[in-house]
Amino acid sequence: MYCIVPGYVASANTFVNMSFLLDGELSGSYMSNPTPTETDTAYRYNVSVYDTTGLKNSQHTLVMVPLLEPNASVILFDWAEYM
Repeated sequence: MYCIVPGYVASANTFVNMSFLLDGELSGSYMSNPTPTETDTAYRYNVSVYDTTGLKNSQHTLVMVPLLEPNASVILFDWAEYM
């Protein structure tokens, strides 16, 4: 799973905090919290926020959950790949 991750912007929410549920079970998390000391305000594309291997060859469900603690989270989905 790939997302767009923002750099620090003073007037916008750039906090990214999410968990991933695979087939109903917690399977990973990703967090990015840019700070005012960072000079890069650019968006980063193609950031790998979740991956897994070794799954059985059957149907699976992956859910991306935005977390609200300690602040609201922004999620900018970019793309996903499966094989």
